[in-house]
Amino acid sequence: PMQGIYLSPELQSTIQIGQRILLSFSCFCNLIAFICLIKETPENQSKFRYYLCYIQILVVINDVNLGILFQAFPLFPVFGAYCDGIMCRLGVPIRYSFALTIAIIGNIGASIIICFFYRHQSLVKVRFTELQRTFGDLNWIRQRGLYRIFTKTPSVMAVPMVAL
Repeated sequence: PMQGIYLSPELQSTIQIGQRILLSFSCFCNLIAFICLIKETPENQSKFRYYLCYIQILVVINDVNLGILFQAFPLFPVFGAYCDGIMCRLGVPIRYSFALTIAIIGNIGASIIICFFYRHQSLVKVRFTELQRTFGDLNWIRQRGLYRIFTKTPSVMAVPMVAL
């Protein structure tokens, strides 16, 4: 038989305090990382820096979404939660929080893949001249795959941002 789950007000208060402590610590660490990205990244990696800053901003937005706007309370051992954040009090269903979280995490994943792509291309450009000396003309490689997509459509990251 299914038994009811009860979270006492004291337990709810403890969970809220724990979530706020984690949110504060996360925002502090993200602020330090953002300042380091702006001040310490070399100029020759400006595109790379923009994607890393974009990732940091998305992580902060996700933290605020889950920690303040929707503030979910997990109901262990049941696979579920209820929310008590600002948006829930305004009547916004929790599924919108989860949809926003999935969109943010998808954008973070796409940005990480693009960062790997840029790092790969910076290594390939150095080695491409070495390979050219060894194997001859290899320009046909640049007409394939992701390299062609990103050189023909550099605003490929604008599509996920418009979706948000």
